[in-house]
Amino acid sequence: YVLEGSVRRAGERMRINAQLINARSGNHAWARRYDHDFRNPFELQDEVIRNIVGALDYALWYGLARGASGVDALDPKASPLRAAAWHVTQLTATDLRSAVAAARHALERNPRSVAAFQYIGIAHTHAIMCGWSDDPLTDVTAAVEAGRQAVALSPADALSHALFGHAKAAARDGGGAIASGRRALSIDGNSANVLAAMATVLSLAGGADEANDVIARVLDLAPAHYY
Repeated sequence: YVLEGSVRRAGERMRINAQLINARSGNHAWARRYDHDFRNPFELQDEVIRNIVGALDYALWYGLARGASGVDALDPKASPLRAAAWHVTQLTATDLRSAVAAARHALERNPRSVAAFQYIGIAHTHAIMCGWSDDPLTDVTAAVEAGRQAVALSPADALSHALFGHAKAAARDGGGAIASGRRALSIDGNSANVLAAMATVLSLAGGADEANDVIARVLDLAPAHYY
């Protein structure tokens, strides 16, 4: 991928165009325009950089997850993590079960795969929250354990903390969910996936007003976020 853009200034106003290009196909993977006041250029620079990094974090992951094509790309034996990601973004009861199976296959190859535990956690949590679980207690236990494993393997990973909080919220541990969510935001407050998980945590823990603000930020970074 190649990130390119342009900057134009008219008086005290500045327009910044940024776009992410797939270097193989030449297609646009993401594009955004920023219109801002130029009176404080350093704050403007920091804000635009934060927004672009946060947006690309999601765009690149989603492009990898949803860009799969052909049988091999979704074969859990050939590419288990990519298959897990694809099934997670489908967000159906059947696909969530397939995501767990693919992630478990990834763990057979690498028992220390943080991403595999993340996909397991989010799949089980979504199954509960969407009302698709046949055994909520088993699902919530598996989600919390997956979150715990992900955090233990990568304590500095924001998404692991966010998904651990997500699972705790499903387990009705409001205090623990908020604590994990705050930890995630302290590490990376610009990740659309981290923010989306935090919005759910806040909603279930009684922080609806703050959750709405977080959701607005998610939609600003990733208007087509998968959940």
